[in-house]
Amino acid sequence: MRFWRRRRKTALTVLAVLVSALVVAVQVMRSGSDPYRPGQETDGLVNTLEKDRGEDGPDLRFVDATEKLGIEFRHFPGEREGRLPEDMGSGVALGDVDGDGWTDAFFVNAAGPLARREAGWPEADGRCRLYRNEGGERFTDITEESGLGVELLGMAATFCDPDSDGDLDLLLTSFDRLLLFENDGSGRFTDVTDGSGLEDFVGFWAGAAVGDFDRDGAVDLYVCGYVKYDETQAKGFSSQFGRAIPAAINPSTFEPERNLLFHGLGDMTFEEVAEGAGVANPTGRSLGAVWADLNGDGLDDLYVANDVSDNALFLNRGDGTFEDRTSEATVGDYRGAMGLAVCDLDGDRDLDLFITHWVAQENALYQAYPNPASDEGGVPVPLFLDVADRVGVGHVGLDMVGWATRFFDADNDGNRDLFIVNGSTIPSEADTAKLVAMRSQFLWWSPEKEHFFDVGGQVGDFFSEKHVGRGGAVADFDLDGDDDLFVVLRGEKAIVLENEGGNRRRSLRLRLRQPRGNRFALGTRVRVDAGDGTWYDELGTQGSYLSQHTVGELSFGLGEAAEVDRIEVTWPDGTTEEAGPFFADSLVTWTRGSAPHCEPLPGKREELLAAPKDVDALRRFHEVRDEAEKARVAGDIARATELYTEALEIWPGHDRCLYHLGNMLLEAGDPKGALAIFERLVTFYPESNRGWMQLGVLRLPGSSDDLVDLDLAEEAFEHSLAINGEESRPVIQLGIVALLREDWPTAAERFRDATMLNDHSIEGFYFGGEAAYRMGDRSKAIELLRKACELAAGKAPTGESVSSEGDTEAGGAMLSEHTLAARSHLDRWRTLAQRSGDVDEEYGSGN
Repeated sequence: MRFWRRRRKTALTVLAVLVSALVVAVQVMRSGSDPYRPGQETDGLVNTLEKDRGEDGPDLRFVDATEKLGIEFRHFPGEREGRLPEDMGSGVALGDVDGDGWTDAFFVNAAGPLARREAGWPEADGRCRLYRNEGGERFTDITEESGLGVELLGMAATFCDPDSDGDLDLLLTSFDRLLLFENDGSGRFTDVTDGSGLEDFVGFWAGAAVGDFDRDGAVDLYVCGYVKYDETQAKGFSSQFGRAIPAAINPSTFEPERNLLFHGLGDMTFEEVAEGAGVANPTGRSLGAVWADLNGDGLDDLYVANDVSDNALFLNRGDGTFEDRTSEATVGDYRGAMGLAVCDLDGDRDLDLFITHWVAQENALYQAYPNPASDEGGVPVPLFLDVADRVGVGHVGLDMVGWATRFFDADNDGNRDLFIVNGSTIPSEADTAKLVAMRSQFLWWSPEKEHFFDVGGQVGDFFSEKHVGRGGAVADFDLDGDDDLFVVLRGEKAIVLENEGGNRRRSLRLRLRQPRGNRFALGTRVRVDAGDGTWYDELGTQGSYLSQHTVGELSFGLGEAAEVDRIEVTWPDGTTEEAGPFFADSLVTWTRGSAPHCEPLPGKREELLAAPKDVDALRRFHEVRDEAEKARVAGDIARATELYTEALEIWPGHDRCLYHLGNMLLEAGDPKGALAIFERLVTFYPESNRGWMQLGVLRLPGSSDDLVDLDLAEEAFEHSLAINGEESRPVIQLGIVALLREDWPTAAERFRDATMLNDHSIEGFYFGGEAAYRMGDRSKAIELLRKACELAAGKAPTGESVSSEGDTEAGGAMLSEHTLAARSHLDRWRTLAQRSGDVDEEYGSGN
C-alpha cells in the first residue's frame, strides 16, 4: 500500500541508481548546452529521470482561498537591498491559541531592509500578524489585541507550552534576538522574554524545534543559529558551490553560528545547555531541526539541516546528553539544506527523512534501515540510504531551490504525498532588487507506479505560477477532512490553498493531550489500523522551513476503509493505551488516562448526516436497509449486522441504522462494538434518547468488565432525562447507579421519583424496596416489594433481549445466547412473579 514496503533495496542498489544518475549528469554537462539560469524550464537530466505516470492522478484541487478567508498578510513590504537577513524569508505557525478547537495562524514578518532597522521601518506596516479562525469560514486579524504585532527581521515561530498550563505560548526567532510570549488562554500574549533565560542571546536565529528530550514533562527548545553576519565581510562576490554570488547574500561568506538548546524548567524559564549536551553544532550553518525518535529506542533524537555545511544527527543517550553519529548513519549530506519533513513512508515503524536543497543539488529522501554496525549495548545507530531518485523526489528539485515541505495525504488514499515551496536566492538579471521566482511543487504518490509524480499543474493554479517561496505549513483549517496549505512568499502576500476534493475519501484527525507536564504530548507515537491498512506517525516532529504545522494533531487518510478499527497510542514515557473502533471522518480527542472523545469532523458533519446525493447510491441504501430490517425481524443477527453495516457505508449518519446495528452487536455478544456505535449515534444525534439509554446500560455491570464506568453511566442517563423529563426509565437507571455506589438515600429518592412518573413500574418499586432495606427501614421495604409483586403477578412473563429490542417475527423478544450473566442481581425483578416475595430472600446478604 505504501512504497517499497515489500521490496527493501540494498545499499548496492541505491549506489547503482546514484552512479546511473551521475553518468546522465555528465552526459548532459558535455552536451554543450547554454548555461542554466535559475528558474528556467530545462530539458536534460530532469526529464531524463522522469517516469511516465500514465492516466494516474489525484482527484482534487488546491484553490487560492486567501481573499475569501480574510487573510491580508504581506511579507517584507520594503525594497530589497541585497543582504542575507532580508532574503531568508519567514515562516508561519499554526495552532489553536484560544482553545476553541479551530486552528489559528501566526505569520512571521521581516519588516524591511536591514539598513533601516534602527529607524524602525516607518514607511510600511511590516508587523507579524495573528489571525483567529472563525469556525473554518473566515479568519479575523486579531494582531492588535493579541499583543503579537511586533516589527523585526523575523524568521521562525513555534507555538509551545513551556508553563504546562494547557494553552499555546509563542517562541519567535529573528535576526539578532529571541522573543517569548505567554498566552493567557484567550489569545492575548505578553512578552516575557526578560527573565526567561532567552534574553541575552544575540545572533542570526533561524528555525526552532520544540520537544521534551529528557521526558521530564517540561518543554525544551532547540534554536538554530545560521551565520555570524558581519557587514564588513559582505563585499564583492564569493563562491557558493562553484557559483559567483554577491558576498552579502552568500552564507559561505560568513562563519557559522552555534545552536542553542534551552532546557525547560516548567515555569516559562530555561537554561541553555547545548554545549554540555553535545548539540551546539558550531560548524553548521543551521536553518532547521526536528525532534524525532530516529533509532526507535523511545527517546527523541535531533536532526539538524545545515546550509553549505554537513547536516548533523544527534542521538539521545537518555541522560541529558547526545552522541553525534552523523557519519555512521550516513546523513551528513554536505549540501545547502533548508527544509525538513519526517514520516514513516514505508510502514516499517521507523521514521524517514526528506530534505530540500539549493539549486542543482536535488532533494534527498533518506530511508531508515537497522544498522548492523551499531555499537552493542550502546545507543542504537540507524542507517539511512538516499532513495530520492528511485521514487521520484530527487531530480525534480535539480532546477529548484526548495524550502518548506511536508508529507501529507492530500487525497486520503492512504498514501502520503509531498509539497515543496520553492524560490531562488539569486537576484534576477532583469532587476537585482528582486529574486528569481520559481514554481512550487505538489508531488503525488502513485500506488500503481510506486513513484512520486509532480502533478502541481493538474491540482491548482498556484503550482503553475512562479513566486519566491519560503515558509509553509499544513492544517485542515475548516476541519472538513482534508489538509490545506499555508504558504509564505518572500516580498509577496501570503497564500492559503484550500483543498477541494481531497475529502472524497475518508480520514481520521487525532488530537492528543496529557493532563499535566508535556500537555501537547510531543513525542507520542501512534499506530492506526483501518481495514487493510496500518499507519504509524509521531506527534511533534514538525520540520518544514521556519514554520510549524498544526500543533498537537495528526491526520490519516483511510483510503477505502469505512471505519478505524484501532488506535494505539504510546505516550512519551512509553505507556501505551489503545481504543477503537471509531467511525471514519471523525475527530478523536484523546487525553491520556481518559476515554477518547469521538465526534464527526465539523466540516463534514452535514455531509455525513445527509442522504446520499447520488440517486443510485440512495436507491442501493434503501434496498440494503430493507433487507437488514427483514433479517432483524427474522432473528438473523449475523445477517442483520452485516446489512446494517453495509447500509451505513452508504449513509454513515442514518440514525435508525445506527441504533439497530448497535443492538445487533449487543445481541451478538459484542458490547464494545455496540458501545462504539451508540457513541457514534449520540454524537451525530445528541437528542437521541434511546441512544443515551443504551450507552448508560453498557456502562453498568453486566456488559463487559472493562466497560463498567458508573460516572459515564450516570452522565448518559442524565442526558436521557434532560431530553425527556417525563420518562421513568432514565430515573430508574440513575437510581441503579446510586444503588451500585451504595448511596442508599439518593437511590431511594430516584426510585420514588420513578414510581411517581410511572406507577406501574415493577423495577421502580422493586429497587425502591431494596434501597429501603439497605437503610434499615424494613417495613418500607416490605411495602414496596409487595407492590412490585402485585404488579409482576398481573404481567405475563416474557423473554428479554440483551438489547431490550423486540419485534421479532414471532412477536417475542430477541434472545441473545450471550446473556449478561453479571446482571443477575439487577435483573432479578424480571422473574419476581416466580418467587414468594420474601423481603430477606430478595434483598438479603445472598443477593
